[in-house]
Amino acid sequence: MIFASATRDELWIGGRRIESRLQHGTARQVGATIEANDARDDSLVHACEEEMERLRACVVRDARVRLVAKVQREDDALSREATMTVAIGELSVVTSPDALHDDLALLVGAAGLAP
Repeated sequence: MIFASATRDELWIGGRRIESRLQHGTARQVGATIEANDARDDSLVHACEEEMERLRACVVRDARVRLVAKVQREDDALSREATMTVAIGELSVVTSPDALHDDLALLVGAAGLAP
């Protein structure tokens, strides 16, 4: 079995990117042993950057936002994951670009802010 991944993690505050990290690596199971390294799979990194662009388009300017895009390949199966944590004051919600509008309305209401 061969496993590879690429993950980009970004922190945005007030609509500005504060930090960005890229992690990547591969692992191969050989019998009872797992051999792992930080090898870069450019196709996974490219797919990860595509997911990140979708997340960046959803950054909430008046909040602290953590974006995480992850693409993994296990043998021939590819999976993608895009999540964002939006924090306003002491409250936060983990959501996706598709659910952001509804989750943000709940967060703003829970924080007692005007929509």
